[in-house]
Amino acid sequence: MTKIDYKFNIGIDVSKQKLDVSFNDKEIAIFENNEQGFKQLLKLIKNKENTRIVMEATGGYERPLAYFFQDRSIAVSVVNAKRVRDFAKALGKLAKTDEIDSHVIRLFAEAINPQVMEQKSASQQSLDSLVHRRDQLVKQRKMEKQHLETVFDKEAKRSLEKRG
Repeated sequence: MTKIDYKFNIGIDVSKQKLDVSFNDKEIAIFENNEQGFKQLLKLIKNKENTRIVMEATGGYERPLAYFFQDRSIAVSVVNAKRVRDFAKALGKLAKTDEIDSHVIRLFAEAINPQVMEQKSASQQSLDSLVHRRDQLVKQRKMEKQHLETVFDKEAKRSLEKRG
């Protein structure tokens, strides 16, 4: 698969409440991490065909944003946070703020040209969410079984057995 070099990379540091967005070396903006914030950001993207949105994987907080832009045919790359952090260290950027992170994510995209996420249908997105939830429950059940092996109090044991 051939990688496309995008003329504009937008680096986004995603958190639960907000998006810190780096458009270039001087222009940074903050939006709410919700559909209203996504729409405000979309309005600022002028050349949609030549733009790639780049963000770190944040344990799920990035998914609604990624799917929002994919649904509007805007390229999205979700990159490994450790790779971006290592890149920042290589640049000598040891400080870590949301603003700096969004800037480094954009620079990472320009230097590395990460692969764009594959477009997923609504049913595939739903299936991915269900698989993720199943994985969470399996891990939780395993932890409860481990707790059960070390608990000797009758009430605590009964509580654990109910959940397992």
